[in-house]
Amino acid sequence: DKALFVKVIAKQSVVLDKSKIPSAISAKKEAWKTVADTYNKASGTDLTTAQLLKMLNNIKTRLKKKTDLKCTGNKPIKLNNWETQFFELLNDNGNPVFSQVPGSVAVGVNAPEEIDVSEESSTST
Repeated sequence: DKALFVKVIAKQSVVLDKSKIPSAISAKKEAWKTVADTYNKASGTDLTTAQLLKMLNNIKTRLKKKTDLKCTGNKPIKLNNWETQFFELLNDNGNPVFSQVPGSVAVGVNAPEEIDVSEESSTST
């Protein structure tokens, strides 16, 4: 069920774009209609585009939780085949939630230097 959904989404990856440009929004609406038709024919269900969008958001949330567990140093997690495909699909689109932002640098923060306040206060009086 979810594996089929990921395959259909992979063919219409425009639905994963976050752009709010009017032309992109209309392209996404058309892509969602195509996704709904393709998925419903292949699975034999009758889901609306809103239900499929909810399914996509649920899959993204569950995948994010799984990948966050991996980052905390717990034992390695195993993703299903469809989860791996979906994760790679999200990374291909440059989604900063699932991958690092290109060009970002890890910056360390140094502790502030200690200032001896007693010398300053004794010279000012």
